[in-house]
Amino acid sequence: MPTSSDKDGHRPAPQLLLRELTAGYGGTPIIRDVSIAVGLGEVVAIVGPNGAGKSTLLKAITGQIRSLRGSVRLAEADVTNMRGDLLARHGVGYVPQVRDVFDTLTVAENLEMGAYLLAKSELPERIHEVLAIFPALQKMRHRRAGTLSGGEHKMLAIGRVLMLRPTTLILDEPTSNLSVSLSKTVLNDYVRRTADAGTAILLVEQKAVAALEISDWAYLMMGGAIRLDGPAGELLDRPDFRQIFLGHVAKHIPSETAGTG
Repeated sequence: MPTSSDKDGHRPAPQLLLRELTAGYGGTPIIRDVSIAVGLGEVVAIVGPNGAGKSTLLKAITGQIRSLRGSVRLAEADVTNMRGDLLARHGVGYVPQVRDVFDTLTVAENLEMGAYLLAKSELPERIHEVLAIFPALQKMRHRRAGTLSGGEHKMLAIGRVLMLRPTTLILDEPTSNLSVSLSKTVLNDYVRRTADAGTAILLVEQKAVAALEISDWAYLMMGGAIRLDGPAGELLDRPDFRQIFLGHVAKHIPSETAGTG
């Protein structure tokens, strides 16, 4: 269960902070004035229907497209429009929805590839630390990634990114193409466990209910904007949540958030 907020609902200081971020393509905004905070030890979920702007948001955060206005900050550093390789040096790990491991390499080789910024002498210790987080990978060290199951594949993808000890981990649809049971395993055993070890996690996930069940805070995104936010459990308990998520009553959602954000 989520643990990062205290009993009074106070959240940790933001490690990743978006302020009124606006971005799009060819100068046309797709997302508008998006403000999001993610603290160390938190899983913060962004949910919403297809076409809500979630993918555009991640591309803007990770420097794949340039933002038109607003800012992205990591702790005290302004990293707006920073390239992905420089973001990695600032402690950001990004696991995309596809092409997240090298299928022709072994599990161990994938982990080594993820440690490209570390000194060679640091590799054995860091591999040991990542395998301690995901002990199931230990038995697979010499298997080629292309032979892994969907859940094992995603576990390796997260482990590879963790090799650089990111303070912030951005996950794009980590349960894509996985069964319901495997999705719960990925979210509960891999995502939640990584946050509980102290990492700030921003999770974009289409399986909204499963994501909210393991998240501390959540934002509902529709039409390129944040329409609701609050403790994940409170959003999940809303009797109209499923209707809202599917967009059936979008026009009736007020602009005010469910929490303080």
